[in-house]
Amino acid sequence: MSKRAYTRRIKKHTTYTVTELAEATGATEQTVRRWIHEGLPVIDAQRPTLVIGQAASEFLKARQAKAKHPMAIFELRCMTCKAPRSPYGMMADYLPQSAAGGRISALCGTCERPIFRKVSAAQLPELHRYLDIKTRGDKCD
Repeated sequence: MSKRAYTRRIKKHTTYTVTELAEATGATEQTVRRWIHEGLPVIDAQRPTLVIGQAASEFLKARQAKAKHPMAIFELRCMTCKAPRSPYGMMADYLPQSAAGGRISALCGTCERPIFRKVSAAQLPELHRYLDIKTRGDKCD
């Protein structure tokens, strides 16, 4: 499982060695070398390998943006498929956890495993337009 690199600690007007960039981002040196192999621009091919902070920050932000999977209002996260999925039969259960919101649970429409999503109480009317939702348990006050 991958860990997200810290981009806020990278100074854009600073040059970094592989070790320094690894410390700044919270990654390992091998991970930084893999980023270079994947296209992180370096100053030149000589040793020590130097990376400009702004280039590193832009590269990592582009990687993070590409990794995002936005969900539609009626989709829930399936941990087996590792993707947003529609519930099987568009049916779901709402489990209130507080007065402000709770959790929607259902079965994945693809693999039929449990899928979940946290929702606020304000989102429930919109969700009712797409899903057949049954409230389970007592509402929290």
